[in-house]
Amino acid sequence: MLQKQASKLFVGLGILTLVLGFGLTPALSQTGEVQDFALFYEALAPYGKWIDYGKYGPVWFPTGVSEDWRPYLNGRWVPTEAGWVFETEEPWGWATYHYGNWFPTIEYGWVWSPGSTWYPSTAVWRTSDEYIGWAPLPPPDYEPVPAFYPETGYYPGAPLYDLLTPPFWTFSPASSFLLGFGQPYLPAYSYWNCGCLAPFLWSPFLAFRTYFLPDIFFSSFAPNAFFAFGPSFPFISRVAGINIIVINQFVKDVHFRNLKNVLPPNQVLASQPFIRRIVPAPVLQGQRFAVTPVQDRKLAEANLLRPDAVRVAVNLPRVSREIPRAIALPHRNRLGPEALKGVRGMSLPERAVARTAPRVAEAPLPRLSAPSPSPPAARQAPTLERREEAGARVIEIIRPAPAGVAVPGRQTEILRGTPSSGIPSPTLRQRRQEQTGIMEQGQQRLIQRRAQERQQVLQPQLRQQEALRQQEVFRQQEVLREQQRLLQQRQQRRFESLQRQQEQIQLQRQLEQRQLRRQQQFRLQPQPPVQQTVPARPQLRTVPQGRSPAIRQTPLPQVQPRQGLQSVPGRSGRSLQSPGAPIRSFSGRGAGGQGRSPGSFGGGSGMGFDGLRR
Repeated sequence: MLQKQASKLFVGLGILTLVLGFGLTPALSQTGEVQDFALFYEALAPYGKWIDYGKYGPVWFPTGVSEDWRPYLNGRWVPTEAGWVFETEEPWGWATYHYGNWFPTIEYGWVWSPGSTWYPSTAVWRTSDEYIGWAPLPPPDYEPVPAFYPETGYYPGAPLYDLLTPPFWTFSPASSFLLGFGQPYLPAYSYWNCGCLAPFLWSPFLAFRTYFLPDIFFSSFAPNAFFAFGPSFPFISRVAGINIIVINQFVKDVHFRNLKNVLPPNQVLASQPFIRRIVPAPVLQGQRFAVTPVQDRKLAEANLLRPDAVRVAVNLPRVSREIPRAIALPHRNRLGPEALKGVRGMSLPERAVARTAPRVAEAPLPRLSAPSPSPPAARQAPTLERREEAGARVIEIIRPAPAGVAVPGRQTEILRGTPSSGIPSPTLRQRRQEQTGIMEQGQQRLIQRRAQERQQVLQPQLRQQEALRQQEVFRQQEVLREQQRLLQQRQQRRFESLQRQQEQIQLQRQLEQRQLRRQQQFRLQPQPPVQQTVPARPQLRTVPQGRSPAIRQTPLPQVQPRQGLQSVPGRSGRSLQSPGAPIRSFSGRGAGGQGRSPGSFGGGSGMGFDGLRR
C-alpha cells in the first residue's frame, strides 16, 4: 500500500515538474540579459516557434513543415568563391543557414541555436567518387542524448567531428549533386524534389565509405571565423561531368544578391536595421572577398563554425515576450535505432529519394494539386499552418484596380469548398482551373524567357570556350604527335642496336665454330713418330800418373791488358801478373803432388782436357 502511494506521489511530482517546465519563463527584458537570439526573434517568429531548451537557451524550429523535414534539404548547393552556399526557397534560410548551429532533438526534431557570426554555410562535408554528403555542425556545447550516441560511446568533451553520427548526414550521388547548374532557382532544382538522394537507411554505410573533408578556411573580414569550404571545383568537374572552365566562369560571375534567400530580405533590413550590423559589409554590398586556408589546423578544428567568433555591438533589441521552457522527457533516453522511430527529421521524403538510377535532368516541374475539402471549423481566421493542414491553398491574384480606386498591393483569395457539402462549386472549380492554367503558362513563359536570356548571355562565352577547347585539343594533338615521333625514333634506334648486337653475336659464334673445327681437324691428323736423340757420352781417357796431358794450343783473342797489369806468357797457358806479385805456374807434379795439374780436378781421377773438348 505504501509502495503504491509512493509511486502515485512520484508520478504526481513528475507531472507537476513537466507542467512547471513547460510554463512560461519571465521576460528576458526584465533580467536585462541580451543574447544572440534577440537578433532573429522577430524575423523568425512568423515561421516557427522559440523555446528555452535546457542548457542551450532559446532555440528555434520551423512549424508548418512535414515530419521528414531537415536542414539543408529544401534547396540546392551553389559554388561561389567563398565556398558552397545553400540556395533555398525557405524564407528563413538567410538566418539559419549562415548563423548559429543545428542539432537534432527527440521532442522537436531539428532545432536551431542562434549565433552572431556569418558563415557561407554551417555544414561539413564527406566525399567519394560516388557520393557527396553534408551535415550541419552542432553548437560547441552540444551533448547528444543516448539516441544519437556514436557507436564508440560518448564522453564529455568529445570532438564535434566524432559526434556527427549517421542521422546527421544527407548523401547525394556525385553525378546529381549540381542541380540546375547555371539556371535560375526553381523548385525542381531542390533536393526535396530531385528524386536523387540516397535513402536515409544508407547513411551508416555511406558514412563509412566516404572521406571527411579537412579543408578549413577563413574570410578576410573575420580571421577567427573558421568554416568548411566544401568539395573542390576540379573534383566536382570530374564527378559531375562539367567542364572546369564553365564552373570557374560561373563562380567568377555569381553574387550572393542573385541567389535566393541567401541575404536578408529588404523588408527585414528596413523593419529591423540592427540586422545590418551582423551581415558583413562585403556580403551585404555584393562585393568580393578573399578566403584563405588555415595553417594551424588544430586551432581551426577546435573553433570550427563557432557562433560567437565575431561579437556584435551592444544596444541590441530586448525581447519583451516570454519564451516557454522545455524539459527533455526521461522515457526518450533510449539507445539504438528504435529510439529514432517517429522522431521528426529522421527520414527523407519519398520524392527526394532515388528509387532507380537518379535522372535529375528529367525531374518534372511541380504542379499545383487540387486542394482537399476543409472542415467548417477551419474557416474562422485560419493561420498559415491551419490552412496547410486543412488542405486549403493560398493563391495570389493580381487584379487591375478600378478607375479612381487605389488598391494597395495584392489581393489574396483562398480557394475553398463550400462548407455544407465539402465539394468545390463549379464556379470555384472553373476559376481554379483558369488560374492554374494561367500560372502554368506564366511559369513556362518565365522559364523560356530566362533560358533565352541565359543563352544569349552564354553564347559568346560558349563560343570562346569552344575556341579555347579546340585550341587545347589541337595543342594536345600536336604534343601527342611529337611524342609518337620521338617514341618511333627511340624504337628505331633500339631496333638497330639490337640488330647490331645480333650480328656481333653471330660473328662471334662463327669464329668459335671455325676454331672448334680446326681443333678437331688437328686432332684427327696422324702425327709422325718423335725421334729422341741421345747425346753421345764423351769418352774419357785415363792419364797415367806423373804425366801431364798434352794441351792443344788454341789461339785466344788478343785482349788489351789493363793498365797496371802485365801479361806473362806461360808454358801451358797464360797467366796474369800484377805488379809486385809472384808468378804462379799451372804446371803440377801430378795427382799426388802438392799442387794440381791443369789436366786434373783433384783426387787423381786422370780426366784431362781432351775429354772435356769432346
